[in-house]
This record gives sequence, structure tokens and C-alpha cells, in this order.
Amino acid sequence: AETQLWAIPTGGGEAFPVTRFDRAVRAFEWIDASNLVVAAQESPSAWELERKEAKDDSVVVDDVEHEPPVRLFRVALDGDTVTRLTRDDDWIDRLAVSPDGTLAVVTAQQSLTYEFDERVPPRTFVVDLATGARTPLFEDGKLRPTAIRFAPDGAGFYFLDAYSRHPRYRQATVLRLWYHDLASGRDVRVAEDW
Repeated sequence: AETQLWAIPTGGGEAFPVTRFDRAVRAFEWIDASNLVVAAQESPSAWELERKEAKDDSVVVDDVEHEPPVRLFRVALDGDTVTRLTRDDDWIDRLAVSPDGTLAVVTAQQSLTYEFDERVPPRTFVVDLATGARTPLFEDGKLRPTAIRFAPDGAGFYFLDAYSRHPRYRQATVLRLWYHDLASGRDVRVAEDW
């Protein structure tokens, strides 16, 4: 794929490739000094390979049945070790890793048309990076996190929510800052005068 991860030593030297995925890297974060977590689509399926062999270059828009999921992978900095972390069937589009590298918060699209019709909103999960287990957050749909950043102590994370009074559409919005405490599950809006 055209979009891959490369690393360049800060002490000098040439850049080198870290990933060699069949598809573009969508997002990445450091887990520790020698490992990253990467969001990328799965490799082409048998159905896709059959289409390619048949020289079928048609593009079906919003083909949920055949659109490969975007999953998390652990990638060693040397690029030799890649481990799939999740087996979800949705499309991860945002990613933040805790300071200790044990958890990730991801948002995942549940529909390929949400950007246009806003019918099925994305979901947010906390992912255990050791097991791949996903715990859903914000199930009531009132908060839809963007720009997720962990607090330095890793006890929770900050995020922006595009607030609107409209029950469905979030086109004209005001961005509000929130904090989610992982231990209690509480969400606290950060006051504007902070």
C-alpha cells in the first residue's frame, strides 16, 4: 500500500520502513520504545483476490459485506514482528494508547455512510492491548469522542465531543472538552474557564 510507517533515528541515519501492510496504515501510536499499535485494514480476502484475478476493477461504494475491517496490530519497530490484536468487524478510525502501553481507546465506524447520513454513529471502546478484549463506552450515544488523549497518569482520558441540540445531525456543533475516568466510568465536562 502507498501509506506505510517509516521511522528515522533521532541521532541521525536513514529512514527505514516499519510496516509493509497490503493496505494503508490508518492510525498509529507508540506502545513503548520498540513497539507500536497500528490500525489498518485486513489483507485482501479470497473474494477480492478472485476479483483481481478476473481483472474486475469495478469499485462498489458502501459495500459493507466486502469492505475489510480495520483492526489493531502490534508492530515491532524492526518491522519483523506483526501481531493482530483485535478481531472486530467494524472500521477503527481513531486511536489513543495509554502512557503505560496496556490500553487503547478507539472509535470505530459501524456504518460506511455515517459521514453522509449520520444514521449509525461510531462506537467507542477501551481495548486491552494484551488480550484484544474490547469494552464499550458511551453506549447511550450522547457523547461521541474525537481527539482522544490520555491523561499523563493513565487514569483516564480527555476527548472532544461535537455538541448539538439536534437529536441526530451534528453538522453545526460546539466542541466541548470532557474527561473520562477509567476506574469509575464517570464522564466530567471540563469547564471552559480552566
